[in-house]
Amino acid sequence: MNIKGLWRQFIKLIPVLALIYVPGVVFISLLYVVYRTTGISFGNHFIDDGLVSNTGILFLASTAAVCIFGYFFIKNRERTNASARFLLFFGLYTTLLTIDDFFMIHEAIGDAISANASISDNVGENITFAVYILIFAFLTFKYRKAIYRTEYLLFIFALILLGFSILLEFFSNHLPDIPISKVEEIYKFLGIITWFAYGIRTAFKLVNNPEPSA
Repeated sequence: MNIKGLWRQFIKLIPVLALIYVPGVVFISLLYVVYRTTGISFGNHFIDDGLVSNTGILFLASTAAVCIFGYFFIKNRERTNASARFLLFFGLYTTLLTIDDFFMIHEAIGDAISANASISDNVGENITFAVYILIFAFLTFKYRKAIYRTEYLLFIFALILLGFSILLEFFSNHLPDIPISKVEEIYKFLGIITWFAYGIRTAFKLVNNPEPSA
C-alpha cells in the first residue's frame, strides 16, 4: 500500500463516492426540509425505529444478501479461493450487524451483562461492541490480502464513518448533556451506505473476475 496507489484509487473512486454521498446527503437534507415545513420532529427520524435507522437496515440486509449469494455463485463454478471466502465473511458479518441493528441485540446483551455483573447498561453495551470489533479485527487481519485486492479505500471510509459514529455514541452515553445523537446517526447512515457500496462492488468484481484458486 503506497501513497501513489492510494491516490490513483481515490481518483478512480470519486464518481463512486459522489454516487454514494450526494444521494445520502440529499436524503437527510429532505428530512430537514420536511421538519422545517411540516413541523414533524427532525429527531424522530434518527431514533432506533426511525426512518434513517430502518433505511440503514435495508442497506445492510441488501449487502449481506448480495455478498453471500456471490460467494455461493463463485463456489458453484470453481474451487473456493481466499477472496471468495472473504466475501462470505463480509456477508455473514453484515448479517450479524443487520440482526443486531434491527433487534437491538447489543442493548439486550448489555442489559443482561449489566444485570448479572451489577454494572451500568452502558458498560454492558460497550463490552458487546468490543466483542464485535475484536471478531471483525481478527477476520480482517486474516483476509487482509483479499481486502488489498479490492477497492479497499471504500472499506477504510466505511470503517472510519462507522467507527466515528460508535465513538459519538460512547460520548453521548457518558455525556448526555451534549446533543450529538443526531450527528452520530448521520455518520452511521453514511458509513452504512459506504459499507453497502463496498460490498456490492466487491461481490460484482469477484463474481465477474474471480481470483485464481488458492
